[in-house]
Amino acid sequence: MPTPSFIIPKQCKIVVEIPSSSYQPEPILVYDLRFYVLHFMDLAITLGRDTQDWFWYDLPVLENWGADGTMQPNDELLRRLKNREAGAQLALKQELFERVHQVCRHMLPDETSASQVAEDLWHDFLDTHVDKVQHGRAIASYLRMTTVRHCSRLREWQVRHQEFDEQRQHSALPTQEDATIGNIDTARHLTRLADCMKLLNSRPRRFLRLRFFHGMTLESVGKKVGVSKQYAGRIIHQSLSTLKTCLEQTDAQHA
Repeated sequence: MPTPSFIIPKQCKIVVEIPSSSYQPEPILVYDLRFYVLHFMDLAITLGRDTQDWFWYDLPVLENWGADGTMQPNDELLRRLKNREAGAQLALKQELFERVHQVCRHMLPDETSASQVAEDLWHDFLDTHVDKVQHGRAIASYLRMTTVRHCSRLREWQVRHQEFDEQRQHSALPTQEDATIGNIDTARHLTRLADCMKLLNSRPRRFLRLRFFHGMTLESVGKKVGVSKQYAGRIIHQSLSTLKTCLEQTDAQHA
C-alpha cells in the first residue's frame, strides 16, 4: 500500500503528498497526517528557525507499523490490554516497543535519554492512554502519535535551553522581552529536571508520573502499581528529595 510522505522545507511550509489519486487512506492514517502537519508547523513557527533536520524522518520508522508482517493489534488484544492482562502487555511490547524506541532514538540525540523516554512513554500508554483507544487497529497509530509529540517537545526544550545558555555567554542582560525570557527559563529548568530524572529508575518515575502527571491520589497509585498507599507515598517522597537535591546542585553550577 502506498504511504503518504511529508517534509518540512527550509521556508517552514509543509508538503503532504498522497502518491495516488485513487488511494483512500484509513481514517486513522488521515488523523496521523493531520497531527503531523499541525504540530510540526506549530513548532516551526514557534522556534523561528530551520527545523528541516529535526523532522526529516525515515519512512520505515514512521510508516504503518505492522505492515511488515508483524502482529496487527486487534480489538481482542485491546480488550485484554484494558483489563491489564500481563500476557497481552508482553505480547504488545515484543511487537511494538522497539518501534517506539526507534522513533525516540531518531529524534533524541542521547541514547540514554531515548531509552528512558521510550520506557516512560510505554508505561504511560499501558497505565492510562490505552483506555482512550477505541479500536485495536488504532493502537500503533496512537503510540506513534504520542511518541512523536513527546519527543518533539523534548527537542524544543533542549533548543530553548541551548539558546538561553548562548545568550548568557554573550550578554549579561537578556535582550528579549520578559515573556520570551520566562519561556526560555522554564524550558531550561525542564531540561535540567529531565536530566535529573535519569537518577531514578523506571519504577520511581512511574510513581511520579501517576501521581503528578495523571493527578492520581496516593491510594490510586498504590492500587495501580500493586503496593500500599504508604509505600507509594514513601517512594514518591524519596524520589522528590533526590530530584530536589539534583536541581539545587545543577542550579548552583549554572549560577
